[in-house]
Parts: sequence; structure tokens; C-alpha cells
Amino acid sequence: MANTLIVLIICVFASVRSQQSRLLVEEDLALQVQKLTERLNKLEDCVKQRGVAFTAALGDHRTNLTLHEILRFDHVMTNEGNSFSGVTGTFTAPYAGVYVFDVTIGVGGSGSTDVYIVKNGVYLQRVYGHTTTNWETATASVTVHLNAEDHVFIKNANYNHGLIGHDLTTFSGFMVQPDCAL
Repeated sequence: MANTLIVLIICVFASVRSQQSRLLVEEDLALQVQKLTERLNKLEDCVKQRGVAFTAALGDHRTNLTLHEILRFDHVMTNEGNSFSGVTGTFTAPYAGVYVFDVTIGVGGSGSTDVYIVKNGVYLQRVYGHTTTNWETATASVTVHLNAEDHVFIKNANYNHGLIGHDLTTFSGFMVQPDCAL
């Protein structure tokens, strides 16, 4: 009878250990599923962050620009993500990530004009155009990391001759890559 009791105890112990092992495996699997679900949700959020791009232009010529005036581009041609305001001339980043911005200025008559691409009040890139004839254009681009809610705009650098409108002076930007911490 003692042998039977020992065998019974060993069987119960083995059964308990087996159940504990299954529970640990199930808990581990549940944790892995939870982590994968969290990564999938982050990836879905990242995919939703695509589609940020704009192009805007000056419809009319601008003369008598004031020092450090923010340019307002009244002809918004593209505004994917609705992050650019033609009223204020400001792009507001909807998501953190890497962006590219381009500005082309049209300078007319005999004179010069220069503007800056500005992020949150910090100058990123200068564009200078000069002509002694009818008109010329000058272009600059910048690639920059933005946090959500950062602002980018074009600011007049000096007392300038003016800018040609008719969509020759443009401001464009787009997201290259969102920040996606998976």
C-alpha cells in the first residue's frame, strides 16, 4: 500500500507540474499575443500618418514686403492632410517625422529678394534671387525632422524688391518618413 501511495503522490505531483507548465506556456503565449497586438496597433497608426503634402503659390505679385513678414500663399494647389494654411502661410506638422520643404521665389524687374525657410522661429535655409533683367527664379530645399505641432513658414529676410506671383513663387512640403517606434 505504501508503494501505491508513493506512486499516487508522484502522479499527482507530475500532474500538478504539467498543469503549471501549461499555465506558464499559456501565460507566455498570451503575453506574446498582447505585445504583437500592440506592435500591430502602432504600425496601423504609423500607416495612417502618411499622406502629408502641400504646394501653395502667390497668385498676385507682392511688392513692399516688410522686414520679417511671413509670406501668405493665397493659391493652395495641394493640401493632403490639411496641414497648410494659406491664410497664415504656415505648415503645422500633424505628426513627428522627417519632412522636405522647397521654396521657389520669382524676382521681377531689376532687384533682389531673399527669404528664409523657418521652423518654430529658427532659420533653416535662405533663398536669394537677383535680376538685372525681366525676372529670375531661385530655389532652395531643406530636409528636417519635425515634432507634431511644429510650424514651418517662409519669412521675408530683408526689405526686398518684391516677389512675382502668377504661381512662380511657391512653397511646398511633404513628409518623407513618420516617426514610428515599433
